[in-house]
Amino acid sequence: MPPTPAEAMSSANARSVPGPSQRHANRRPRTFVTRPLGGRAYSIDQSFEARPGDAEAVISSLLPLAEAGSGAAAFEIYLKVASCRTELDLAHRAAPDTHLDALIPSECLSLPIEQWKNHMSRWLEASADRGFVPAQLTYAADPNAILGDGADMLGNPGGVLRYRQQAMNYLHQAASTGNVEALQKLARSYANGILTERDPVSAYAFQIAASKASKSIVPPELSDALKEKYATGLSAPEIQRATQQGGKIYEDCCSP
Repeated sequence: MPPTPAEAMSSANARSVPGPSQRHANRRPRTFVTRPLGGRAYSIDQSFEARPGDAEAVISSLLPLAEAGSGAAAFEIYLKVASCRTELDLAHRAAPDTHLDALIPSECLSLPIEQWKNHMSRWLEASADRGFVPAQLTYAADPNAILGDGADMLGNPGGVLRYRQQAMNYLHQAASTGNVEALQKLARSYANGILTERDPVSAYAFQIAASKASKSIVPPELSDALKEKYATGLSAPEIQRATQQGGKIYEDCCSP
């Protein structure tokens, strides 16, 4: 039986993080919010925010837990460095002629910029490997954290292939725990052919499962519109096959 949402979010931490102590009280990873949707289905609040404060200090406080196996702590390290990257990118767009070193946010100055990519890729992947669902969803949405910019991707076709395979693997893992966002991302991925080969039948199947799992929060008219969108171009036998597959996906991940 797939783990419950609570198990999916915290199992990595429970396995390997030392027990509570006053010494570690101020550096415990945050709890990320899940919303039960009925049966084993659940949603995750994806408005992830980095821990405030000096980047090096934040990372140093989380590093012992991350190295001990905490998926949540590893994800928080990624979030902190990713926030530095985002702020720097925004500043550079606003002042493209200014040298990057002059645009680095003050709370990120303590962390050498050449270490940013290594921290993001290492700890995002480590967190996802440990089954931490927020990291698995984010991995599939942030290829730059793993591969670098467009030029890096062009020069690394093997790395791009590995990233695509790993991203789909993480999404399937997250979906198997009942996560609705992963089901929706899989439907889009099979439909648009970016992370994997286009497979309209699988896209429709995952959308059927996502619609069933999210019926308590998604209006019926929107759910029907999404299913109609993914059904476009499918033959009657393909729709029948996808409907059967979608029911099986839902039963495996999300039914009571």
